[in-house]
Amino acid sequence: MKWFKEDLYGATITQWLAIDKLIYKGKSKYQKILLFENKSLGRVLALDGIVQTTEKDEFIYHEMIVHVPMMSHPNPRRVLIVGGGDGGAAEEVLKYGSVERVVMVDIDGEVVELAKKYLRKICKRAFEDKRLELIIDDGVKYVANTDEKFDVVIVDSPDPIGPGKVLFTKRFYQSIYRVLDKVGVMSRQAGSTFFQGNELPQAVRLLRQVFPLNDVYLTAVPTYIGGLFSFVLSGKGLKAWPSLKVLEKRFAQAGIKTDYYTPEVHKASFVLPVYVARAIAK
Repeated sequence: MKWFKEDLYGATITQWLAIDKLIYKGKSKYQKILLFENKSLGRVLALDGIVQTTEKDEFIYHEMIVHVPMMSHPNPRRVLIVGGGDGGAAEEVLKYGSVERVVMVDIDGEVVELAKKYLRKICKRAFEDKRLELIIDDGVKYVANTDEKFDVVIVDSPDPIGPGKVLFTKRFYQSIYRVLDKVGVMSRQAGSTFFQGNELPQAVRLLRQVFPLNDVYLTAVPTYIGGLFSFVLSGKGLKAWPSLKVLEKRFAQAGIKTDYYTPEVHKASFVLPVYVARAIAK
């Protein structure tokens, strides 16, 4: 049996996943790509040796990076997704009948084409939806140059290495602030709270220089080794995040089906353990 070895956090921790069937192995202009089947996880996508998503648990990550910002906005009609080449975030956004337009900008077209062909359980029919405009380009360049305005921006990026490194700069988030409408919400992942301890505080410190409203929320994705995984929610033109009562109303009106997200989970995800709260307080 062949195995995929994922070295994490400076190669101090290793995760092994059995490759029950190799689907694709190659290298794009930007990164190494590996796609394989695992009996426990289904199809697995790894970029530069790091697991990005699996058919088994992708719903947790994608529902939390999408529905938390979408439900936090009073009327999300125009959405920008930066990254998200597997199509999972787009598929969740397009569940909303209120959404009129989605722009998805990913730098690596090869990942997108592989997702269309082999990861249909994740992206479903998102790429065929007429509301979605797919742009294969540098997301940093796009937000710096576009004149279009968005209600919600979702930054579905890999870790701050390789092609994803430019998505972790102050200038990039200043551009996102600019492309958000008068009332806007942004979400982004900020890594493992336990093994990537510096990433979250750095993200919060950076975003506080750009957005007036910023809060951390958490979830646990089984294949993202390290316990609680973090996100940052940033708001423009909002004084506070919606109450549970408002979230319940919006969720009922949206009529979407989820496997992880609920309004109660939404609110609970912002309750932080002491070690996380202490880290971002600094």
